[in-house]
Amino acid sequence: MPQGQPEGVKASALEETREKLWQSIICKEIELREAKTKYNATSFLNRLPVEILSKVFLELASAITNDFIDILDPKGRAVSWIYVTHVCSHWREVALDCAALWSDILYLNPSLAEAMLSRSKKAPLSFKLSWYSNPKWESKDVIHKILSHSERLVSVEIGSCANAAILAHFSRAAPILEKLSLCGVYPAVDLTSTFLQAGAPSLKHLALSQFQFESWAVLPLGPRLTYLQIVGSAVQRPSAPQFIASIHAMPHLQTLILEKLLPEGEYPTDPVYNAIYPPPFPALGKLSLTDTVEDVTNFFSAVNLPETAKLFLEFSDPHLFDEESLPGFLTNLGESWKGLKSGVQKLVMREDFTIDVLTFEFYGGDCGEADTHRPGLTMEVGEWSPANVLQVDDFIVAFTAGMNLAPLQTLRISFFESTFFTPDMWVRAFSRFEQLQTMEFENSDSWEFLEALESDPAFKDERSPQAQEAAALAPHFPALTTIKFKVFDFECRIGSSAWDFGFIFLDVLSRRVSCPPITFDVSQCTNFSSAHYQQLKMTGLDITWDCHEDMTAGDDANSDSIDYDEDDSEEEH
Repeated sequence: MPQGQPEGVKASALEETREKLWQSIICKEIELREAKTKYNATSFLNRLPVEILSKVFLELASAITNDFIDILDPKGRAVSWIYVTHVCSHWREVALDCAALWSDILYLNPSLAEAMLSRSKKAPLSFKLSWYSNPKWESKDVIHKILSHSERLVSVEIGSCANAAILAHFSRAAPILEKLSLCGVYPAVDLTSTFLQAGAPSLKHLALSQFQFESWAVLPLGPRLTYLQIVGSAVQRPSAPQFIASIHAMPHLQTLILEKLLPEGEYPTDPVYNAIYPPPFPALGKLSLTDTVEDVTNFFSAVNLPETAKLFLEFSDPHLFDEESLPGFLTNLGESWKGLKSGVQKLVMREDFTIDVLTFEFYGGDCGEADTHRPGLTMEVGEWSPANVLQVDDFIVAFTAGMNLAPLQTLRISFFESTFFTPDMWVRAFSRFEQLQTMEFENSDSWEFLEALESDPAFKDERSPQAQEAAALAPHFPALTTIKFKVFDFECRIGSSAWDFGFIFLDVLSRRVSCPPITFDVSQCTNFSSAHYQQLKMTGLDITWDCHEDMTAGDDANSDSIDYDEDDSEEEH
């Protein structure tokens, strides 16, 4: 430092220099941003018309939002498309000016919902709110602000939180509303006579759950409805004439889902022909009914359904199924609906013992490729118990008499936990189906089926006195070619093992020489090892295995393997 120069003067000059440099940096950054903006403006994407870029944003937002189906997914994932609009200022400006981009409001947090409402300007609105996305019922004001735009609402879906205050919004006219799906709170609130009575001429989809309403007449059932679902609601059932008139008023109905709402009285008849005048269902693709055996039976006596419709029937009083009511139901069903006219090719029987339900799924042979995984008819029998009047084989015998089960090729038994199938029941229910080729056991005991095969009187041991008489008998399961075991424990019975299964099957096959050979498929099973597979394969058993090896504690498949010999098998059996 030169002599006599104050120290403060130098510090001040240094700060001034730094300030000038900082201002220079800011200016250069501004110039750089401007240069980048001009550069980006010349890129291909930024030369796209605003309409095209907006369309890209709309497609992206739709794809991401529609993919948001798991309530456990992070909430932000549903609106992650917003990050794409932040790539550059031009994209941001285009996005903010595209009202339609913000008009599909998935309520995840209040501030975002309110921002989307503001940015949507006057565009038609879609709004989705579920209890899972808003369990604490936060910021009611924003929700009511959205619903107050009734003239703009196109689609509204509110799950498990539709209270009286929300219902009040639907007393106003909703001229462009096409879809309304509401699930009420507990205890249920009243659906009043003002509900949509101000006008909803565009309504196509109406789904109501967990409400109370005075009568069927309260419902806004218009000619444009294609989807009607009313479940879990307390309502006085419509009279049969009122119900039939309502169906006549909805000629474009594609989906009808009703729970305990079918008429209980007599259906109206034509005074001239003294016959029920059935309503048209030309477009019906899905029918789901939950009701009493009697009411469902009467319903099918009064309607004609297109054969392409898929039916789901759940009975609230299945204990009333008996040897008289079940055939009567099947008769009316067959006259009303010809969806299985070519016969049943696949039957799935599934038990859910946690809720005491037994399900029958019937697959026809005349469905298109898109319907191969959709049963034509599903029947759920609730309050299922071994103490019921009718057991599984009784149902199958009735189905055989009332439906065309002759083409049956595949039978799947799934999750039979409490339902017991004796060998005699197997024989009575299924042994005479001449085209039954495939048996599938999924998480279900198959020992009784094995015993039914083993005890077939048509295949008595040649040394037995009954052998000559047995030769004249028709064999059980004559077309059987494949048996599949999935999620099955080969030691589900005390003292049993995969060896027992294999040797009994070998014995059965040695006597079924006049029938087709049988292939066995083992997948995801317990207590079946590579040792079992290798040795059973060596015996000549046609078996495939997915190599899934899950041996329970204390089991050693290698230690109990047995060298197979035909004489040993004959002595055992």
